[in-house]
Amino acid sequence: MKKFLMSLMIVFMAVSMVSVANAASAATEVQVYFNGEQIQFDDAQPAMIDGRTLVPFRKLFETLGFNVKWSDALQRATGTKGNLTIQLTINSTQAKVNGKLVSLDVPSQIVNNSTMVPLRFVSENSGYEVTFNSIGSVSTINIWSGTSGNNGGSSTNIKTTPVSLKGKKMAIVGRTGGKAEEDNAVAKRFMVLGMKVTLVDEKQATVKMLKEYDIVYFSPTVNEKYVKDGQMKGLDVPQIYGKRQGMAGIRLAPPPDPNNTEDRDEDPDDNTPASEKIRSITFKDSKHPIAAGFSGKVEIFRKVDEEKEKMTQLSVGGNIPIGKNAKVIATVAGQPDKPYIYVYEKGSKADDGTVVPARIAYAIGNIGFHKQLTENGWKILNNIVIWALQKPEQK
Repeated sequence: MKKFLMSLMIVFMAVSMVSVANAASAATEVQVYFNGEQIQFDDAQPAMIDGRTLVPFRKLFETLGFNVKWSDALQRATGTKGNLTIQLTINSTQAKVNGKLVSLDVPSQIVNNSTMVPLRFVSENSGYEVTFNSIGSVSTINIWSGTSGNNGGSSTNIKTTPVSLKGKKMAIVGRTGGKAEEDNAVAKRFMVLGMKVTLVDEKQATVKMLKEYDIVYFSPTVNEKYVKDGQMKGLDVPQIYGKRQGMAGIRLAPPPDPNNTEDRDEDPDDNTPASEKIRSITFKDSKHPIAAGFSGKVEIFRKVDEEKEKMTQLSVGGNIPIGKNAKVIATVAGQPDKPYIYVYEKGSKADDGTVVPARIAYAIGNIGFHKQLTENGWKILNNIVIWALQKPEQK
């Protein structure tokens, strides 16, 4: 009797674990992108089944340029594109690619009356590359057109050595272990472009840890005490700072003046009406890769209805002192003496005479920027990341 009860308990626990696993899987949101553009699934949403992503067959095939056919009698989906034919049969662990049988980890299935097929299998057998990233409850899958499918996600024509963001590892250092909305917005943006993004809690960030990444983004949410006293000295991978105290900590900017209310990253605490706040920047060096695709004045923050949206209009105002060897890329529109985006080239000199170990940039130090940044603002941030990852030009 005891053995029977013990066996029954084990079975009950196993069933409970499976139920919890299935519930967790169902709670995961899956977003699919093709060459940087999100695919909109109207009839049914992507689903994670046994660790594989299944999507509606017709939408996937048509997105990849296939002509599609469905056979009720055979329960078979067929996609044809040029000299390539892929056939998938419901509940079969074998598919056909140009008539050759190929094994599947997970079969095609009917889910809620929709024919679902394995995304990776179809995409890779069609000559595309697939990258996967997950953060929180959101899984992001990118389908790229081979090695030429992505130029970093920006439509701009960067004239220096091209670099692909696909597979590059980015650390986002911020407050509250990745719970800040700003950090999640940046993570999502670059995951869509194929990067492998990790949210790093500011308390855990060390030079040794961050050296494992291709690029590090210090969020405006970072508490200055973790970066202002030189904690990141010796970090020799490309860096982007949304916190000027971080730039001061590695001697690429003077320390903020506590007695100057304008000497800060974010908007000065004043009574300037929203209509009078400056929301645009002006590129000082329109030939620099960060300015690729832009020239002159560019609006980076949208106009906000403060009363309706319950938020304060952001601006590019304020005073941001910079280091002696900084290169100014953009200034506050109409105020050419006020930098807003500036950079250091690898090999240049910091204010203390040490050599700058990698490309480093400062930009967009506003808390809450993710809710007001325009698409042009996001493209500029893309350009900054691409520039930072590129190898410096040989002189």
